[in-house]
Amino acid sequence: KLDVTLTADIDTSVVRRSLGAALVSFANEIGAGIVAEGIETGAELETLQGLGVPMAQGYFLGRPADLDTAIAWFDNDEGQARA
Repeated sequence: KLDVTLTADIDTSVVRRSLGAALVSFANEIGAGIVAEGIETGAELETLQGLGVPMAQGYFLGRPADLDTAIAWFDNDEGQARA
């Protein structure tokens, strides 16, 4: 998991971007999954996708919700389009 301390402002920080790229490369080499947490902007998400991060979580993608709300979100058209 790429911690929020790394993903925050990764779109504007060459240091964070370089470290993220190295961790993605390492994960790929050893066959590990990787997920970025704390994504709060579209620019952060785009940067991480460009680095090859396949999964992400954060307020930009969705707010925490109770189970019934989450199920309803996945049952409607909006949830299907984002999944």
